[in-house]
Amino acid sequence: MLSLETTPRSPLALSSSLRTTDLPADLENAMEVRTKTYQEHLIDTKLTRKSRELDEVQKQLKSAQANLDDSLTALNIKSQEVSAMEHRKQLLLEQLGSQPTDSDTFIEEESPLTISALKERLEYKNYTRNLLVSFLSALRTNQIITLFGKPGSGKTTFVSAVSAALGAKCTMISVQNNWTDGMDLMGYYNPAKEHFESTPFTEALLDAYDESLRYGEHSRLHIICLDEMNLSRVEYYFASFLSLLQQKPKDRQIKLLPYYLQNKLQNRDSGLQRYKDFILPSNVRFVGTINSDDSTNLLSPKVIDRSFFIEMVSGNYEPPCTPQVQTYYSLAALNQNPDTVMSDDRFDADRDLRDMMELFKGESFRFKSYLKDMWLGFQSFSGTHDVSSFEILMIKGKILPAVRKKECYQYGQLTPLLNDRIHGEFYDHLGGAI
Repeated sequence: MLSLETTPRSPLALSSSLRTTDLPADLENAMEVRTKTYQEHLIDTKLTRKSRELDEVQKQLKSAQANLDDSLTALNIKSQEVSAMEHRKQLLLEQLGSQPTDSDTFIEEESPLTISALKERLEYKNYTRNLLVSFLSALRTNQIITLFGKPGSGKTTFVSAVSAALGAKCTMISVQNNWTDGMDLMGYYNPAKEHFESTPFTEALLDAYDESLRYGEHSRLHIICLDEMNLSRVEYYFASFLSLLQQKPKDRQIKLLPYYLQNKLQNRDSGLQRYKDFILPSNVRFVGTINSDDSTNLLSPKVIDRSFFIEMVSGNYEPPCTPQVQTYYSLAALNQNPDTVMSDDRFDADRDLRDMMELFKGESFRFKSYLKDMWLGFQSFSGTHDVSSFEILMIKGKILPAVRKKECYQYGQLTPLLNDRIHGEFYDHLGGAI
């Protein structure tokens, strides 16, 4: 009987049967070659894929290594800067501990800074109360306090006299009409002599920095006056400071030396140690005097925006006296809270500030920041909450100079209330030009 096998044959059995089958030798060899070629192809494919994956991983590792190197380099530079500043601070403290400074001959004044107290210490007694309040209020901010008026109106004398009454160090910088960049003001590094050619301006900044390290907010003020500042274009020689003053205090870094000198600065005996990078100290204030005549340059919108203007009027000043000033008002005294000199609770200072913000709501954020600081100063130094007088002070010192300069201030920016008030109360002041 014929029977059919229904059980499927395994691949092994099939392979065995194929091997037992009589096949041509060349066909068998061809199949073996093809099988071997296919296996090699699979291996090559896997190797290629793995190689690409490895290349990608290596690229990622290289990129990560490069980023890490950059981070380490930046960290090393910052570490060196911090170490250098710490070393410089230590050296200064050691030197200052053994050598008396100008401020060592004075004692910090403990009483609050008021106009009455200041007038008692002034060399000239007939400076008006409003003039002194305006000046001190502006000193609380980082604006350039610009005194303008006719030649001989006492602008430079006023700066010197008030500085002396405050116990502050005043440095006069005579601006030249050929100044074109920051090197004229701050100096430069001379590679031939390997020496920094410094200036009185830079030395004044460094003196203020040294004193700030030692005394902090209890250091005296350092007032740097740019005398006849518009003999040259302010935005040329003072450009870096116009930007610097708008930054946060911790970011106001001043660089005097080229970067490639960092290694030389590691040498403690180097004469360049004094001119390392430093932060613009908080005890420095900038004042400028300007004349309006044919020999001077008009101030640019950028300078006007960062300045507070005070008009000096010629007067018959009393003969100078020599007050005995043996104390100084510190930075902390300048930034005192109004509560230290006023105890009248009938006024709401925050409400008054909100009302003023409504009047000046068309102004810039920078203007409003100045307004807040000066409002605190105005209350402290005047001892009053006279909102109307303060608004007049801000209009004269900030708004009118900008309105006069048509290129930097459009009438459309003025609120209707402010516009009406300017053309009502201050019409006579609109004719001049800063």
